[in-house]
Amino acid sequence: TYRGLPHLDYAPSITYTVMRCAELPGVQRRYLVLMVMSGTYTIVIPTRNRCERLIEALRSVARLQRPELLAEVIVVDDGSTDGTREALAELDLEVPVRVITNPSRGAAAARNAGVEAAASEFILFMDDDCVAAPDLLVQHHRLRTAHKRPVAIRGRIDWPPDRPVTWFMRF
Repeated sequence: TYRGLPHLDYAPSITYTVMRCAELPGVQRRYLVLMVMSGTYTIVIPTRNRCERLIEALRSVARLQRPELLAEVIVVDDGSTDGTREALAELDLEVPVRVITNPSRGAAAARNAGVEAAASEFILFMDDDCVAAPDLLVQHHRLRTAHKRPVAIRGRIDWPPDRPVTWFMRF
């Protein structure tokens, strides 16, 4: 409850919190419904001038198992000049994708902008040149719910066979 008002659960992945708005003269009681995506994930993908790779990454996200765990994908365009915004506008996926335009401030600032805009309690960061394994959400959810305290999860990266792998990349 919030200030004595009811707490409603209409859908398993969305918690609706009802709060009373300020009283206005001549207006009946008004309530504001806040949606908090409880237990779901937002995937944040920063990008800059990697349109083709980004589209491949987004298509892999659309193939994830347990799509009900995914609230949204936020793509933060960090000043692309290669037609990324236009390609995203034409992209038709079965996952909700929001695009945020961020002036060229770098990947860290783009990730922060994505976190600020996220509707979910849990955030997964994904690079624009990664292809998500189909069980990405399932594994993250399993590991997160297995622990009773905050946890950070880092996934394994399989490098393409034709790419030289340094000692740092193996870390």
